[in-house]
Amino acid sequence: MFPLPDCRGLRADVSAHLQSPSLIDSPAARALLVALAGFIQPILHAYIPTSDLPSSPLNLENGKEAQDLILSLQNYIVKASKPSTPNQSHTSSEEAIETSIGTNPTVQKSPTSMTSVPKYIRSQELPPLVLEGARRIVFNKMPIRLLAFEPTGSHIQLLERNEILNLILSRVIVEFHYPPRALIRRQEKIDDAQGEVSDGDSSNYDSDDSDVEDSRWTEMLNFVEDTSRYAILSHTWIRDSPGDLIFSNWERRESNQRGLSKVTKFCQIAAQVHGVTFGWMDTVCINKDSSSELDESIRSMYKWYCLAYVCVAYLAETRELDSMHTDPWFTRGWTLQELLAPANVRFYNMDWEPFNMSSTGDVVKQIEKATTITWIEKAEPAAIPLSRQMQLAMNRKVTREEDEVYSLMGLLGVEISIAYGEGAQRALTRLMREVLSSTKHALDIFNHGYTFSDRLIPSSIKDYANRSSVFDNAEGKLSQWKPLEPIIFTHLGVRIPLLLVPALRCEQESISEANYVPRGDFSGIVELEGRHTSSFPSKYNLLDENIYKERSDTVSPVASHKPIVIELSPFPSIVILGVLNFGADSDNNDILLPRDCLTVPLQNGTDFRLSPSDDVTFIRVPGPIICQLKSVGKKYRIAKEDVERHGMQLVTLYL
Repeated sequence: MFPLPDCRGLRADVSAHLQSPSLIDSPAARALLVALAGFIQPILHAYIPTSDLPSSPLNLENGKEAQDLILSLQNYIVKASKPSTPNQSHTSSEEAIETSIGTNPTVQKSPTSMTSVPKYIRSQELPPLVLEGARRIVFNKMPIRLLAFEPTGSHIQLLERNEILNLILSRVIVEFHYPPRALIRRQEKIDDAQGEVSDGDSSNYDSDDSDVEDSRWTEMLNFVEDTSRYAILSHTWIRDSPGDLIFSNWERRESNQRGLSKVTKFCQIAAQVHGVTFGWMDTVCINKDSSSELDESIRSMYKWYCLAYVCVAYLAETRELDSMHTDPWFTRGWTLQELLAPANVRFYNMDWEPFNMSSTGDVVKQIEKATTITWIEKAEPAAIPLSRQMQLAMNRKVTREEDEVYSLMGLLGVEISIAYGEGAQRALTRLMREVLSSTKHALDIFNHGYTFSDRLIPSSIKDYANRSSVFDNAEGKLSQWKPLEPIIFTHLGVRIPLLLVPALRCEQESISEANYVPRGDFSGIVELEGRHTSSFPSKYNLLDENIYKERSDTVSPVASHKPIVIELSPFPSIVILGVLNFGADSDNNDILLPRDCLTVPLQNGTDFRLSPSDDVTFIRVPGPIICQLKSVGKKYRIAKEDVERHGMQLVTLYL
């Protein structure tokens, strides 16, 4: 309270003057009453049902109640100007509150409470622009359900979207305490004026007034954006009983103090440290008994983490920064997207204390040590190649096996329906089908080994363990050219165009250029490594002339004047490498060759040619086969009619 001037010598005169009728009817008193009505009106509309509201606007300027209000204010001023005596007892603030509300033990919250949710918000209370903006944010950018709390993190409530919308709108009304009808009249006036302008008559349109109103509404929309910000929790579930507090137990939350403590701590951190009054955590904010809600939540979770104002990452088994990388949080399937999606992640230890962020480099090193994720990848998760995302996810642990696939949807930018019980392999197949059908450049999906799979689409994400990083740089991107034909997922397999490059195994210690004669202008050497580390790699000559010579059913190894070293190779004599990332110049009818070829290792007995009807099998290798086709003139272009002359073949196969 501001201090009043010392008026002890004039107290009697002041008291007499204040109680004169002239002061009650003065312009200052009327202005005070008008301002009070303007303040009260929006609060009444926000917190009282429409049926209980008076039909006409508040008018506090006339009547006995107005005079009583002014006289009470005057008496208060007179009493406040009296000096307190030492023997005068002081009433505590708690006693004052009790006195003001009588003996009723139920204390009602102030209507300006941050978590008081009005049941009714009339659409006429706010401009349509603000109403639509708030609805768009709540129903498209916010989770299905949120925790709402005071700026201190107290008075936690669990709210549905409609309640969240009403709470946000009530905050707007209280914050701006516009007389609602005045707002509507202003908007109608501007709408009418703009209509006249559109008819060619701008004489009645006041652009300055419009600019003021536009600025005011923009300010209100900005307030809606700010007040709708939410924090999101990333954590590992409590393992022992009673475990985390979940949605179905929210009404009985007091019986689970350990789970409730996590909720309370999170809300306090979100409110007091990060300045938000909404929070989301998967334990209490998802009704898992509703299959439709669970489906929407899983498919939307990546977006919710992206749009969160801050992500609070709680490492429940770590206290010191040096051991941060050992926390189980880094091993869980869902926490991969929770680490990459948010723009603002803040780590807290087991005591809910923030890690020392004075040295950001130390935190980055801990993250990279735990996950191999680099700072560049964390800063630009959308630029992480698909095969790299699979590699990051392959060793993470999940409770339900399907979650190792479902947790990748947001990272890959695709959605599939949730069907627990289908198994991880079927879920991965459906995910890959969706990637192929919705992604323009999807060749990196084939940047994997064939340890666990004998098909082009892997049956396990572990096949991406040895994916190649050759194509991660800008020059070698697999999206350099469009495929010759659309890549389609069918019941026969993936229908895909390939440029076939046969290769012949060389069973000797070294390769002599004199012994290696390519079929045409292109040549190269490639090594195939077995699935077992104890096996030696096998070397192959690409497009070796010996492949195409007339021969018996078996092909002899390349002749050499040096002694032959017997190798127990797990691979056949002839391997057919199907190049995936070649292009076509339709104007010149040419085939375009990349510098680094991503290939599929295939075999068809001793035949070097393939047709769609052949029984083709994959060669089991731990990683993708990358080869380079070199030519004397360093040319990377072949006329289509010359492809076979160089020993290659264009074909579309079902793999």
